[in-house]
Amino acid sequence: MNIMKVITIILTLFIFIGCFSKIAGTQNNVLVDSTKQAKNLNNTQTDEKTTPKVIKIDYYDIKNSLGLVTITQKGFSEGQSIEIYNQDGSIWYKTSLFNDGAVKSIEQNQDFRPFRYDLDDNFFYFNCVGQDAEYFQVIVNDETGLKKFVRKDSSHFKFESWEKYILDCFAVEFDIEKNPLREEINGKVIVREIPKELYFNAVEIKGEWLKVNLRDINTEKSYGFGWIRWKINDKIMINFLETA
Repeated sequence: MNIMKVITIILTLFIFIGCFSKIAGTQNNVLVDSTKQAKNLNNTQTDEKTTPKVIKIDYYDIKNSLGLVTITQKGFSEGQSIEIYNQDGSIWYKTSLFNDGAVKSIEQNQDFRPFRYDLDDNFFYFNCVGQDAEYFQVIVNDETGLKKFVRKDSSHFKFESWEKYILDCFAVEFDIEKNPLREEINGKVIVREIPKELYFNAVEIKGEWLKVNLRDINTEKSYGFGWIRWKINDKIMINFLETA
């Protein structure tokens, strides 16, 4: 009888231990599954976060630049011609602005590739790197560095500072990771979420710093202001959008 009681107790213990292990294993599985779900949720949330738009910046070198030479409003008039000169005073290139023939002529002239130009919106800007009493020396091909001359007394050209050019642009672009938006000059980085559909309108320049207005593309609503660097060590840190 005693032996039977002992055997019964032992069997009961084995059954109890087996059930406990099964329950514990189930709880562990539940914890593991919950952890996996949490990780998957975090991954999903990370994927859904807005990735900052990557802007390719050319980092244009203006170390030797005096500013820009561009066309005046008179230069835009139909039938007007512009002349660009060689160093000896002879005409290097002459074209009318801006009829179809002129556009075709400019497109075919592979040496005519100034700093900024858009034949649809009728503008171009030369990087001005020198001057004397009569001429501005300008780079007519930014790829090769070819330099030519335009006359200062021409009613078709005018000189502009980099600052005026930037403030006259419709908007600017910049790499928000390398050139973060700040609350003030040398101030804290603005870390709040910035809506996607924005453009950055230049409103003020102080030294190497540019104040921008964050505007909604569709509604023109302003989301406030911030400061970025428009240049660092004579390298331009922004891209330009002259027109909308």
